[in-house]
Amino acid sequence: MRFNQPPLLMFRFKSLTACLTIMIYLSGCATFPWPVNSQSGSPEQRVNNAKTQLNKNANSIEYRKTLRLEKEAATDELLSMAEQARLSGKLEQALNYYDRLLVLDPANGQVAKLKIEVMQEADHLSKMNEAQ
Repeated sequence: MRFNQPPLLMFRFKSLTACLTIMIYLSGCATFPWPVNSQSGSPEQRVNNAKTQLNKNANSIEYRKTLRLEKEAATDELLSMAEQARLSGKLEQALNYYDRLLVLDPANGQVAKLKIEVMQEADHLSKMNEAQ
């Protein structure tokens, strides 16, 4: 039994070291300083500003990253506003937000699907109102 203890201790030490290394690595990723959106204006304006900056500096990785982050932030913001409008019964306003999203990202299938759902919901509500 005594001969098995040193290899077991060494295995535990290596496991503990590996776990600590992974934890330190992951905590470093979580605290990486991502840029904060400090611009004001509509989501489309922020994306257009980022595109303008990228056009001036076409080889800049920083401006490419900024454009990508601005597009993601604008998409999230407009989706949130559309969902809030939809939940509060303002279907026309929700459709407007979905149209703005489709201009921003025409290939976004999720937005097209959500827009169709809102259109169907509006059609259903209008038919229900006519039936009453």
